[in-house]
Amino acid sequence: MDSSSVTGRRSLHPRRALSADIATREDITMHPLRPSQIQSDNEHGYLLENTGQRVCDDSNQDNSHHPLSSTVVGSHRPRLNPLKSWWQEVALSLLTIALLVTIISMLRAFNNEPLPEWSVGLNLNTVVALLATLIRSSLAMVVEEVLSQTKWTWQRHSRAVANLVAFDEASRGPLGSALLWFRVATSSGFSRQSIKSSQFYAAFIATIVGILSLAIGAFTQQAVKSVPCNIAVPGANVSLPLVYGPLDGMTMRYGAGLFDLDFATKGRLLRAFTGSDTERQLLIRGCPTGNCTFDMIAPGITHTMSGFCSKCLNTSHKVAQVYEAQERFNNTSYVVMLRLPTGLAVGPLIEYPVHVLQTGRGSSDWLKSELDSVPDYSKAFNSSAATVNILSLSTAGCQWSEIRDEWSVWHDYECPFPSERANRNKTKQERYLSWNVAAASCALYPCIQDMKAEIKNGVLHETKVSEKIIYPVNVSGEGHVGMFISPCFINGVRYDIPESSSTKPSSIGLSEATSALPAQCYYSVPRWIFMTMAIQDWFDDLLVGNCSIATNQGDSARVRSWALCDGGLGARWWLSGFYNRGNATFDSISTIMDGVATAITDSLRLGSIAQYGLNVNNTVNGTVWRSDVCTEFNWRWLLFPASLIVLTLVSLVSIMAASAYDVHKTPVWKSSILPFLYLRRSEMFTDLPSDSLQEMKKAAREEQVVLRRGDEDRWQLVKTKKQL
Repeated sequence: MDSSSVTGRRSLHPRRALSADIATREDITMHPLRPSQIQSDNEHGYLLENTGQRVCDDSNQDNSHHPLSSTVVGSHRPRLNPLKSWWQEVALSLLTIALLVTIISMLRAFNNEPLPEWSVGLNLNTVVALLATLIRSSLAMVVEEVLSQTKWTWQRHSRAVANLVAFDEASRGPLGSALLWFRVATSSGFSRQSIKSSQFYAAFIATIVGILSLAIGAFTQQAVKSVPCNIAVPGANVSLPLVYGPLDGMTMRYGAGLFDLDFATKGRLLRAFTGSDTERQLLIRGCPTGNCTFDMIAPGITHTMSGFCSKCLNTSHKVAQVYEAQERFNNTSYVVMLRLPTGLAVGPLIEYPVHVLQTGRGSSDWLKSELDSVPDYSKAFNSSAATVNILSLSTAGCQWSEIRDEWSVWHDYECPFPSERANRNKTKQERYLSWNVAAASCALYPCIQDMKAEIKNGVLHETKVSEKIIYPVNVSGEGHVGMFISPCFINGVRYDIPESSSTKPSSIGLSEATSALPAQCYYSVPRWIFMTMAIQDWFDDLLVGNCSIATNQGDSARVRSWALCDGGLGARWWLSGFYNRGNATFDSISTIMDGVATAITDSLRLGSIAQYGLNVNNTVNGTVWRSDVCTEFNWRWLLFPASLIVLTLVSLVSIMAASAYDVHKTPVWKSSILPFLYLRRSEMFTDLPSDSLQEMKKAAREEQVVLRRGDEDRWQLVKTKKQL
């Protein structure tokens, strides 16, 4: 082709100039690009294939003579509307936000709730996984189009065809995205201008999103977790009884000033010495699932009730060694006894039976100095229905070793008490020094207790949070021993004794209740229960006695662990609980006395519902729970997909802005392959009035081609006539 023909064609429309060379035949072959047909000029431009015409790249900013782009670069063309070209990607981005909001809303709605049961067979995890997959797919489609569009803008500079391939493969999956910038770098596709461009940042962010989007499903699944939980059972009831009313059925008067307790209460008292609390399960009313709770009326407090409490004072320091004369075989000898000021004594070891435990009732006058130093103890002992003194030998805290001689085997004990010890080479008569001692004085008194209760696996767990001593005790008035508490909370309303009143709470009787101080704020125990404990012999029979060990069986740990009470006749066997198999301590004695107080209180509570039934005055109601599997929502795991959505939006906005403000007004072709076909200088395709993607798609619907081998045995796309 000569130069004149070339010049002449320049006067025509560029597209028409190409069509002038098309041969008029039915099938025209489109030949693939061959390296020999591309002639590089220099770093500022390139030559069009088979024409020798130079077209400058973007570095020269002059494409006015490009035969394929004169309709693109003209300054008369208006600025592109990015929303018109990118509306699908914008819609997908908004869809990802909506999907993430849906996931968050669902997980919040079912947080700490049972797993939903849907009739279609889906569960919450499946739905979340499905939505996460849609989020990843939508993000992948957006970043794919961002990378695909960058493929075209990247080639505004003269670069190797390998760059087009690298961007195209990056838009197809995470592997291509991971290798993109390595491939671009190895094909010399970087320049200072390209790195600073917004298209580069958009593509770089898109590759990051494409790679990290693989983990969206895993992170989203971590946000929802199935955990065991308790669910309230509608319509199920649970209640615990409180002490209420005179409870005449618990005592029996059989003479002037003579009363007796019912047998059930006595049985509970005996069980207190053995540490058994199985009877406490009788307090549970309802709770079919075995797991129930009660609402808090104050921090850590589920209910307040009256009853009996116990306080013990450690009196081990009051124990003294006393030498007592003993006549034996017309001979007088002296033995050492361990004795309390009340007269309780234990020892000596050389006699049979040897007292190792002794208990007794008595006043607390001998403890006045100790009680005065602790006001609560002074009130408790002064208000007590019964005061019990306990003295016991013990091997707790002792070390022992086995000693053998020619005739026998015995044990040597080294104990921290008594402080006045014989020499270390003890004789048989001095073995009484091989014991420790535990001593306590305990008071049983009426009190008001703040409790925290719950039921787990069918077992009642009730803990005393605090207590108030009913003091002073007034047994001459009404049928109650009690007092008002102030402040008092009923259904969230606080009630107080008027500040102007100089009367102590315990001096105000139940009959003096008013609207300002309702009867529900009055807590008491039945008067006759208190009197029965204070004056009746049966309580002495319960708590007073002595125990010994069988010294004729030798001195060993096994013998010392066995206490025979009341001369081994089997009476008052429960007192051996104080001895605690030879390991009595102040704490073990206090625990038993707490159990005695609890047993009396439990009897009062059960007697209350036996006499008055279940009502709002004598019960505390709770909630029944059943075990289930619940959803736990950990929102922090969703920060990852949320971050990827934000990065995708940044990438999309960057490429849209670059398209809108591109001075060259590069068409938005994105991932379409049509530009590769229509921009190729070939006689095969129809000339187009515009290089817009819509025009290309319209023409693609009209033209038909076939893939077949040509004359040179090479695959070719050949244009054919449209079938009518």
